[in-house]
Amino acid sequence: MVILSPALQPSSDASELAKLMGISQGDGGFFAEEHEKINPVSTSIEGIYIVGCAQGPKNIADTLVQSEAASGRILSSLIPGKKIEPEVKVSHISESFCIGCKTCISVCSYGTITFDETRKISIVNEVICRGCGNCVAACPSGAAVLKHSTFNQLYQELMEAAQ
Repeated sequence: MVILSPALQPSSDASELAKLMGISQGDGGFFAEEHEKINPVSTSIEGIYIVGCAQGPKNIADTLVQSEAASGRILSSLIPGKKIEPEVKVSHISESFCIGCKTCISVCSYGTITFDETRKISIVNEVICRGCGNCVAACPSGAAVLKHSTFNQLYQELMEAAQ
């Protein structure tokens, strides 16, 4: 016996919602999770979770498991007295090296970088920066660095690992 289901397509306004919320979409137009194995219900934006058919075609059992996982993540963040712990490894842009090209702004997945028109430099909002390093890789002047992961620190780690 063969059972076929009709094709499932994302909503026609899914791309509009993704742009509004700042979350990414996969190849098929469905919303994309941050990491398939590590964070299967989280998006790149803290506090926004996707479950069920919003990620793509799913059966009821998978949808229930994902919804329970998202509920658990939400409930664990609502513990009274819990303090928000900022990310330690965040990007920083050196004022003296920044050439004002705005490349970092276009590659930032979290929308944490703004441009100061008066000083003509890019500025990172460290509170919402997740330390992904996209701006560091894209910066043509080398002004963007990850705090606690400078070139010299990474070089020393590689040298120690090679010994």
